[in-house]
Amino acid sequence: MDKRYNSEEWYVWEQNGSPMLLIMTLNPSFQNLREYLGSPLFNTLVVFETDSSSNYQAKWIFRLDEGRILGQKMVDMLLCPPYMVAFNSGLEVAEERLLKKAEEIQENHLSYSIDDIAPIFEEFETLYYDYYKLAAFTEPTQWHTEHIISNYITKHYKGNIPNDESIKALLVTEADSFTVDILRDLYSCAQELDFAIEAEPALKSLVFKSLKEANFSLRISSFIFESSFSSLKYLKSKLNSHSLRYHWKKNNYYSTFYVSAKDVLEELLEPSHFEFGKVANYYHGLLITIMESKEKQLAIKAEVFSSLPSYYQGVVSVANSVGSTLIDNRKRNVMKCNSAFDALFSIAAEKTGFSIEDIHLLIPQEFRFFLSNPMAYTERFVQRRELFVCLQSDFPLIDELIEPVDSYTAESMLAWKVTPTTEPYIAEGKVAEEALEKLNHCLNLFESDESIVETLRGVTAFYNQQLPVIEGIIKVIKNPKTESLSEGEILVAPSTTPDFINAINKSSAIITDWGGQTSHAAIVARELKKPCIIGTNFASQVLKSGQKVLIDFIAGFIEIVE
Repeated sequence: MDKRYNSEEWYVWEQNGSPMLLIMTLNPSFQNLREYLGSPLFNTLVVFETDSSSNYQAKWIFRLDEGRILGQKMVDMLLCPPYMVAFNSGLEVAEERLLKKAEEIQENHLSYSIDDIAPIFEEFETLYYDYYKLAAFTEPTQWHTEHIISNYITKHYKGNIPNDESIKALLVTEADSFTVDILRDLYSCAQELDFAIEAEPALKSLVFKSLKEANFSLRISSFIFESSFSSLKYLKSKLNSHSLRYHWKKNNYYSTFYVSAKDVLEELLEPSHFEFGKVANYYHGLLITIMESKEKQLAIKAEVFSSLPSYYQGVVSVANSVGSTLIDNRKRNVMKCNSAFDALFSIAAEKTGFSIEDIHLLIPQEFRFFLSNPMAYTERFVQRRELFVCLQSDFPLIDELIEPVDSYTAESMLAWKVTPTTEPYIAEGKVAEEALEKLNHCLNLFESDESIVETLRGVTAFYNQQLPVIEGIIKVIKNPKTESLSEGEILVAPSTTPDFINAINKSSAIITDWGGQTSHAAIVARELKKPCIIGTNFASQVLKSGQKVLIDFIAGFIEIVE
């Protein structure tokens, strides 16, 4: 759609995403969360469509204020010690069961028949929902704790540390993100690669003779994996180990990709890594930057935290454990589970003649029916690629289910009540267009006047104090698997996820539509010391690749220069 969403009322989270893998996370955030907490997730509309770059994009649209209201209830609950203990214990059990099942499916899926798929899927789905009803606490808790902390620091903190630095530091966790764990393991692999290059003359000659050739990494990979040199034994072992531990690291909400040992080697053999002398030097430099940045922030945090009243110390603890650490663990677990779901879908695809990409156009509730009657979706899949909407709310907002009555008496009015919805409303193609028009009429989704935007505002997550203003050429990336960024360009994205890490490393700065100080972009920016502005709402919608922009990190604005 060409329309821009009403950013004053609605927040838009956009990512390369499919109905199956994304709605899988929203289903438990409604029914299961309602049963657990007494409140479901806020009104949520997800619009799926193919963009101008042929990416199938998901736009999750919601009101941020509704999220904060739900977040207040969650924070109140988590600040009560018995509830927090029960929450953490339940989360630990649910996570263990879920990951055990995911591993079982990964190991055994080739032995499953088509008749096995539906019951195994539903058992796995139930475990996933049991986990995710607790993992759904992350965003609302994140938004509201950040709001509470920001308000308190702005009004009451009297220390020597600037307010914005104090707020960011309080949201930093002691635990490393799994992105850092991956970098640390790649550093270990890089050390083995450097050792192998030095120890094996034939490999060393091949590497530095063909470094600038187009098929450089492919030639080196063939040499390493097809040769029997004993000097390469430990390198191959390291690469296989990284693959086993992090095979899911390039997954997202659209598709999955199994990272093999050869893929790990190709990642290490990025030609620019050799500019640092040895490949390990590149990763060592990243890790040193991360360590120094975190040490500085934790020192600030300790000083500011000690000055807070006990209530606000409790809020910071909730922000760190649920708003930051849990959201990082959840990303890792979801990416692992998506691999297991796709293992099941691969069997369904083989037996039905449809592709995994087609099956991703279903929502979870449709999977069993699809297996029994796949041809019923032939035309529907075509329409869903054009436009597909999924609406989830606590009561019907479209095609209302309320039966009209001839007259309203006092008794009938007192007896009337809203029946919570239990299933999402879905529509595809032309029907989806009509549904969006109806929703716009009652929810004011779209901007009535899409005026030209020349300046954008956001929140600075990190910047180099020696360079408070920078200029640069931007590159808008919505799918890091199919789009790349040149060294030194400014990355613009709806939001970032772990599969953006290569683009982030090459970028000179980051701009995102979505996120607070504990979003993936903000955390990685501070870890890697990348200048970053978050929460612009629609930068990726109005900025175009190749434009030159000026970024003022102190004022938090982006101006289009040309």
